Amino acid sequence: MHVFEPSPTFFRSLREALAPYPDLTLHNFGLGARTRWTSLQLSGTASRITHSDVPPPSAAAATAAAAGEPGVEDFFGEPAEVGEEERVLIRAAAEAVPEVLGPRLGPRGGGAGSAELVELLHVNCEGCEYDVIEGLRNAGLLAHMEQVQIATHLLEHVEPGATFQQNVEFSMQVSVKRYCEMHRLLSECHTWVFGLPWVWERWVRRPRMPGRG
Repeated sequence: MHVFEPSPTFFRSLREALAPYPDLTLHNFGLGARTRWTSLQLSGTASRITHSDVPPPSAAAATAAAAGEPGVEDFFGEPAEVGEEERVLIRAAAEAVPEVLGPRLGPRGGGAGSAELVELLHVNCEGCEYDVIEGLRNAGLLAHMEQVQIATHLLEHVEPGATFQQNVEFSMQVSVKRYCEMHRLLSECHTWVFGLPWVWERWVRRPRMPGRG
């Protein structure tokens, strides 16, 4: 089982708490549609990205991340406190997932019938779930996920000079658009089983038709 936690602060806590479970492999980065560094504001169970593209915390961290080396969190400095921000690494799912799982998924874009399936994809990342699903689908990897259990969230969208009410409306428009796009991508190879919008939902991969992935 692989666990992805982009926050260096939370990653350190997870590494300590999960030390007795050697079957869990921890990765100090998140998954998305593209590789980038972002700014994450820590808030317990409701942390959120405040800036989507920021410089890496150091040249050493950038080099280690580019090489896919473990222990990237060692380059981030002291742990952040609740309410503070820290820079986190998001990696393109197209690159990171095959790297982590190796040949079990088969070649990029290959049919799901020719490779092993991932039993469960569990996603709860405060709004980045849309990028995760998009990245996996564009890489030809979403069809390899037997089950997808996902928490969906409203996105925050702020237009300079807009009123509070206008920004609420903008945020709803953006959230609905991304949510519907995610459903369209999941529906290509999965069936919705249960759930509520912007709460939790579960999707199950449809049986493979003969001669198809």
